[in-house]
Amino acid sequence: MGLTDSAGIYLQFFLASAVMQLLFWVLMVLRWWSGIEDGSVDSELAEWSTFAVTLMMGLGWMLLVAFGIGFSLWPILYQSMTFSPSLPKAVLWINVGGQVLIAVAHLLIFSHPGIATQMLTMATTMICFSIALACAPAVYLLRQGRQHSIEHGSVPFLPALIVLLIAFTTMITWLTRTADYDVKFFTEGLYLLFNIDLLWMSVGLVCALGHFGRRLGWPILVGWRAKIGLRVLILLFVIHALAMLADHTRWNGVWWIQLPFVLPLLWVFILLGPKCIFEIVVKDAPHSRPIMAAVLWLPIIAAIAVYEALYTTTGLSNARYLLVFGVGVQALFGYGIWYHQDHKHEPDQNRRQPMLFLISLNASLVIHVALMSTSQLETSILKDHVMVNMFELITMAIAMISWLSWWLWELLFSLHDWHRMPMFYSTLHQDDDPYEIANGSN
Repeated sequence: MGLTDSAGIYLQFFLASAVMQLLFWVLMVLRWWSGIEDGSVDSELAEWSTFAVTLMMGLGWMLLVAFGIGFSLWPILYQSMTFSPSLPKAVLWINVGGQVLIAVAHLLIFSHPGIATQMLTMATTMICFSIALACAPAVYLLRQGRQHSIEHGSVPFLPALIVLLIAFTTMITWLTRTADYDVKFFTEGLYLLFNIDLLWMSVGLVCALGHFGRRLGWPILVGWRAKIGLRVLILLFVIHALAMLADHTRWNGVWWIQLPFVLPLLWVFILLGPKCIFEIVVKDAPHSRPIMAAVLWLPIIAAIAVYEALYTTTGLSNARYLLVFGVGVQALFGYGIWYHQDHKHEPDQNRRQPMLFLISLNASLVIHVALMSTSQLETSILKDHVMVNMFELITMAIAMISWLSWWLWELLFSLHDWHRMPMFYSTLHQDDDPYEIANGSN
């Protein structure tokens, strides 16, 4: 049975992610109902609450999906058990414990704000420790020089190294929450840089490369892109990081300072070989549609970021929102679904696509772009902005509920055809796999 099998550790992470996502949305309704954002609590405490719930989402139930895939897939790819079987369980329970503490803290935020703040500190520490702990296998493989043993080399390690940095920068951001404005503004820049920009760009790249390049065998990262791709991406990340930190110090009045955000975004799109992908997709080749949609959002987000950087005073808030949900969530969730279907040995051409999730999420994102455009251009194309904004939230809720219900059904009622060895991956190596699994066994 997959939920209790070492090779199916991802199932435990996916189930925990689904349950924690449900808790997250209950918490968001509670925050709305209690008026935390409307001044019912101290403004500083409300700001800390917002930080905590974004942490619960970005480094909580969303990253649990990534960790589940990593812990389950990496031993097969690298033919090595680089971690103790107890490590994934420790990461899972510490992370989930931190998320539960965030929820409990919000129940005490009115009656015992001091205790609630202490609980938020404990929750932040637990989540940061769990994600740092999850990066240990990647660090070990890099030290052993194993990044050259599979296709795409060091690229799959990029998100893990970024997550390791996120563990430190997130703690710094939380510990400096009561510092003076300049320090808080600078650490806010660190938080946005690592927790959103670098993390979700790299996650989108690795998921798309792993799916189209390694899993489906499409020739996307080849030739000059394979030779210089990662080096140029790291350089563009550094340029964006320097510009971002400058923007959060004394250079925030420079007109072009936010434009470097676009450079790694477009380079990720180029590395994915969009011409090759589109040509193969047109031929109706089987693929994950959510991952394809994530690739399509990259140039759109770049265009929106240019507009926000040059013509608005709101920063890159809309571009970052679209990056998280349009690229990060779709690529990660699409990869997770396809990998699970590999474990069920479903033929590529017959696989169910999460169409309700796909349509609802992208409809919500398109509405968000439309609302942003009408607001910035001061047009009246959308007569009732409140109604349209409600429709955006409803479609987003439908997308998340469909994802939640899909996984709950799969994990609780549809594991009868689950195999310990996922199809395709058993052909990567001639050796026995690290879990000592016989090919084709249930």
